[in-house]
Parts: sequence; structure tokens; C-alpha cells
Amino acid sequence: MMSGVQRAALLAAVLGCASWIWGAETRAVYQSPYGVVMSADGSRLFVSHHTAGVVSVVDPAARKVVQTIPVGPAPTGLALSPDGATLYVADGDDGSVALVDVKAGRVAGKIEAGRSAFGLTLSADGSRLYVCDQFLNRVCVVDTAKKQTVVQLGVTREPMFSSLQPPDGKTLFITNLLPVGPATDPDNAAVVDLYDTASTKSLGQIRLPSGCVDVHQVTCTPDGKWACLVHVVARFNIPPTQLERGWINNGGLTIIDTQTRKMVATVLLDEVGQGSANPFAAVCSADGKTLAVSFMGTHEVGLIDLGKAREAVAKVKAEDLPGLVNELSWLRRAEAIRRAPSGGQGPRGIAIDPQGKKAYVANYYGDSLGIIDIERGRLEGTIALGPKVAPDAVRQGEMNFFDAQLCFQKWQSCGTCHPDTRVDGLNWDLLNDGIGNPKNARSMLDAHRRGAMMASGIRQTMEVAVRAGFKFIQFHEIAEDHAKFVDEYIRSLKARPSPYRNRDGSLTPAAQRGEQIFKNPKVACAICHSGPLYTDLKMHNVGTGTPIDGRDDFTNPSLIEVYRTGPYLHDGRAVTLGEVLTKFNPNNRHGNTSNLSREEIDDLVAFLLSL
Repeated sequence: MMSGVQRAALLAAVLGCASWIWGAETRAVYQSPYGVVMSADGSRLFVSHHTAGVVSVVDPAARKVVQTIPVGPAPTGLALSPDGATLYVADGDDGSVALVDVKAGRVAGKIEAGRSAFGLTLSADGSRLYVCDQFLNRVCVVDTAKKQTVVQLGVTREPMFSSLQPPDGKTLFITNLLPVGPATDPDNAAVVDLYDTASTKSLGQIRLPSGCVDVHQVTCTPDGKWACLVHVVARFNIPPTQLERGWINNGGLTIIDTQTRKMVATVLLDEVGQGSANPFAAVCSADGKTLAVSFMGTHEVGLIDLGKAREAVAKVKAEDLPGLVNELSWLRRAEAIRRAPSGGQGPRGIAIDPQGKKAYVANYYGDSLGIIDIERGRLEGTIALGPKVAPDAVRQGEMNFFDAQLCFQKWQSCGTCHPDTRVDGLNWDLLNDGIGNPKNARSMLDAHRRGAMMASGIRQTMEVAVRAGFKFIQFHEIAEDHAKFVDEYIRSLKARPSPYRNRDGSLTPAAQRGEQIFKNPKVACAICHSGPLYTDLKMHNVGTGTPIDGRDDFTNPSLIEVYRTGPYLHDGRAVTLGEVLTKFNPNNRHGNTSNLSREEIDDLVAFLLSL
């Protein structure tokens, strides 16, 4: 007998076949709501539909969509001008920002703002728009009157969100999704970049505690005293043998004192026996009483009483504040957090009404907005954002990949260590090849085409690795039909066009020179990194093995999307591709690069970044 999930997948497949046979579009698209913003008077909600290429206008009183505006192709972050006349819509695929004329209900123009635009932050007077350009590691500062980027702020690695400090907006806080240090560093963690908005000069960085990665939204409290950001706390320095009580991954909230620009504390969002996996949104109510956090993995919204949180922090001795990162249920004991179901799966962005009474959360896989009663701390209802569509095998696999409900006690999902199915920048000492030999996480892209998995090749295929991952890392025996859906999802993954190429997809002059060096038989890069995946799918000894590894040869990784898969080598010791070619290749075991000039190395790196 087929399960409900199997029947849903079969129905979707039949509908897909019908579209092909009759040449008609019989399947609605998934909406995948991502960002949410509310008008100042609370009369309208605007929602970006990430996979449908539209923004919907929602009447919260009537609880229905009243207008749909095409913006395409992959809308993400939103910002509304102070007068409510213009809605700014970031696009994660083409790096543009659409200018939506709210009254006319149409796109009135577009601004080029990098190559992968996500979070948007608008200054209080509406004159400056800050656009996080994720894969080129920068924030584009847009002059909204001139409708063009006027400054680019360099940041650390994959910025996703930013926030301006009230009331004057003089300081910009920018979160970086991933760390940039070597994975061999036991204190490896992401950082927060700070900028002075008047001078556009860097104010330095704040490094988060060890293992703080997958950093998403940051928000400043209305009084301007705290910056709050949410992230994963990865316990990567110990083997993942015990999942109970959060001994692999936690959900974290870091508080920064905006006056001193120093970290106050990192507190856990989890309970003693249950995780709050993959926090995404962090939004303050206008009255400063509530911080709402969405948990992508557990399909919940956390409501944090900021007044009680401040009181609880104030009672902790300064020398004890760093230890809060290990205190499960600390917020619960302070009576400072409540949880409510989001009303759907995979919640992302949140908007809170002007009165601070209701929170509206975008349920990415539910194609809906959940309505949370903040005072009562419970789900009040949902608003459908499109027709209900049964997930096909790929969509169901994606849902499973990011679902912490499939993990013992809901601590993590596959997407915790593989954000966006790629890498978290950390080393993990998995037990599949012994203990004491940590190796860095690898991207899932083209995993089904790469043969043996893991750096040591210990898993014969991607399919074997998927099932082992659920069993030995999430401590859950996944049903075979669910595992097959994950297989289909991984097979469906496509590489992003490299942002290091020209906009038309062609190679830059430096990359063209680097391609010739790469193909030069005397340099020998293309001998092992051959074929469409730039790998010969074999094990190789490139001189990087250590006594703790117990072996000298490792699987040859694909170079597709290598610009976003660092740190490099089996143990992540190399922060940059340049280090792979020079610092960690002293005997030319990894290509004959010792005789290349600095300029030739730079050109070779430019080509690799273009893949």
C-alpha cells in the first residue's frame, strides 16, 4: 500500500505527464514565500514568492491575497519606502532590485545591485538602500534617488542580512552566513561586519563564539541598544556521537551591545529535550517588547520577551556570560520565550503589525502566511498565497532535506551542515572512517555523479550516504520512500552561474589566461580535474595526509562552484584557492605550480572561481 506521501508524488507525476501530453499547463507552481514586509498602517502585507517570481499583496484583515505582481525570477528580500509608495524587491538569481510602484501595482524599474541580492535594509529617510550581494561578498549601497549603486562595502563571506542602528542609522550591522577561516581552527566561526554609514568606512568585525555558522537575520532593537542575530551553534570540535541535549547542533541568538560594539552573550534557543533547528528570521516589534524568530527546521516561531531577556542578562555576572552558549532552556527558565507552530513547513521571513499584536510568517513549503497571536503565543490561522499543490518527488525531497522533524529531538536537518545543500565551512569528525580525523563538509551538488562519497570514499554512492546520514547523524531510521525523495532532490540540484564571470556568462580576461594555464600539460591541473565535473572521480595522494588521517589518498572533488565551497583540501586547512596552489603545495604534488608567477597564480585562481 502506498503512503500518503507516495500518493501525492504519484499524483504530481501524473499531472506533470498530462502537461506534456496535452501541451497545456496543468500544474500550478510552488509559491515558496520568502520575505514579508508590512505597510506602516498595517493595512497591507507584501510577500515575495521565491519560486513563483511574484510579489503578493495581502489584506491581513480580510486574510486574502488582493493582488499579484510579477517581479521575477527569484524574489527574496523586501523593503518598503517610508511613504509606502515604492516596494523594493531583491532578486537572488540576477542580483537586481525591482522598484514596484505600489499604487500602480507594477514594476516601474530595476537597479543592478550585484549578482545575488538577498537582504534589503532601507535608511529611515529612504535615501539609501543596502543590498546584500551574497556570493560576491559585499553590500551594495544604492542611492534611491539616482537609482544606482554608489558604494560597495566589502564583507567577509556570504552576507545575507543587515540592520541599521536606530535612531540615526549611523552603524550598519551585516551578518555573514559562513566563516572564512581554516576549518582546522577550533574557534572557527562567522563574523559580523560593521560599517559607519556616513563615511562608509569599516568599523571592524565581531567574531562569534566557536561554531556559530549559518548566520541569518540581524535586527536592532528600536531603542538602538541591542543588535540581535540568529544562527546555528555547531559543536564541531567533538565527534557527533551524542545528539541528545544538543551535542551536535544548537539554535543560537547572539546579542551585541551597539554602543560598545561588543558581544553581550550568545544564548541558546533550544529546550533541554528539543531543538529549535535552523533559525532564520529575527524581527523586533515596533514597541521593542517582542523579538520573533522563525525556526526553519521545526516549523515554529519563537516569541522572545525582550524585557525579560534584558533582565535575565543583567543578572548574569560578566565572567559567566560566555557560558550561556552552553545553557539549554536558559530563556525558558527566564520565562522569556514562547513557541508557536508557524502554520506550515519551512518558515522564513516575519512581519509584525504596528501594534505588536500579530506576527505574520512566510511558510516556504506551505505556500501560506501563518498568523501568530503574540500575546497568547499561539497560531491563529493561515492565509493561502496560491493554489494548494501536492509536492512532487523533488519538492518532497527538498522538504525532507531541510526538515528537523526527521531528526531525533529535532536538533538539526541535513541542511544544518549543508546550508543551501552546500557547505558550512567546518570540519566534522564523522565516525564512518574512524575517530580523531575530522574532515570538512562537502557540497551536495552533483553528488550522485561523483561516485564514492566523503573525502575518504567510505560511502560507495550518494544514495548510501543519504541513508547513513539520517541514521548516524540524525539518529533516525528514515523510511525508504522519504530517502528516495531526498535522492531525487539532490539529483535535481543545478549549479549557479559563477558571479566571477561577466554578466553574459563569458570569462573575464584574467580567467581566460587562467584557463590556458589550467589546460597546460606542464602545470597538469586538467589531468586529474577533467571532464564536465572537473574531476576524474579517483582517489589521489596530493601530499596533504597527516598521521591522524590514517591514509594519504582522498577523493578528488569537483571544481564546479568551487568559488563557494571553501575552505579547501580534505581538512579545510586552505582558506583560499591561492593557498591550495602555493602554501599547501610545496612539492608540486597538487599540480606543478611552484614555477608560476604571482600574476599567473592569480589568473589561475580567476579561472577556478569562474567554474
